[in-house]
Amino acid sequence: MIDLQKRIPEDLFQNTTTSYKFFWAISLLELNKLVGKPIYSLRIIAAKMISTAVRTLENNKIRFGGADHFRASLIGLKRLYPGSFEPEHLLFERILTDINNSSIKKIVGYYTSNVPYYFLTPWVGAKVSRVDLSLEKHVFSLDAPYTIEKTPTDRIIRLNPSWSNAVSGNEDQLICRIIDLFSDFISRRNDSITPDDLASIRSIIISQNQFTLTPAIMRAIDSINSSIVSFDKENGALNSFLGASVSQNLSKEKLLTIQDPEVLSTLLPLIKSSKLEAISFLFRYYENSGLNMTFRDWYNVIENISQEYRIE
Repeated sequence: MIDLQKRIPEDLFQNTTTSYKFFWAISLLELNKLVGKPIYSLRIIAAKMISTAVRTLENNKIRFGGADHFRASLIGLKRLYPGSFEPEHLLFERILTDINNSSIKKIVGYYTSNVPYYFLTPWVGAKVSRVDLSLEKHVFSLDAPYTIEKTPTDRIIRLNPSWSNAVSGNEDQLICRIIDLFSDFISRRNDSITPDDLASIRSIIISQNQFTLTPAIMRAIDSINSSIVSFDKENGALNSFLGASVSQNLSKEKLLTIQDPEVLSTLLPLIKSSKLEAISFLFRYYENSGLNMTFRDWYNVIENISQEYRIE
């Protein structure tokens, strides 16, 4: 019997004000079962999470809570895709296929910006920095299910092999337990909900996670993952997730400045206090990105940003 408390701790879902962690966990388990890859773009998991949650809302007049954003996502997706989201695979396929559409980017980006980080707090704690969540040895030693890493083209999770192996074959059991916990969450937010309503919700979520992945879905997943590059620390080589050509191009890439708001929010105060600390932060943050950056390159980046933001 798999240790639920260790692999998906129940306190993960305690005191939560939104449904995000439930659907993120279900999507993570389902992709582990159906696709079985060690690395995923955050966008793929978010697409699975959104499609399952939105289909649940579409077919039931329930509330996920005032802070929950899935209802707004449902409205936005209905504008893009009028009509029903039947059959079960259709919405997931559409989101993945249109992942570079500006409206889809906005919907997906809302969830990838925070949910994958908050999900890890039962294992790593609430105060760990986002840089630390890319440190494979540290994160995996805490039995966390994945690291979060940033490549030049995407943000990815790298599944903990021991976690992935432990849940393999037990995904359906874990998903059913999470649905039980989600039913409790829904019941507290919907006074008039009936046992038939809860049975309908369970049926929809299960159906959303039992369909066979279509060729269009697999092509979309492979297309998104084809841009993922990971850095192999043991042999010092750049390895593309699906081949070497992407890595060969990135090994020559150098940044001139940084525009990522998440990075800048940490970097700008560091530049003001200590440029050396700022450079050290960049070395750590982009350690696994595959960028071919020297100390002098990072120093030039800091100088360019300092001029851009008029930091003396």
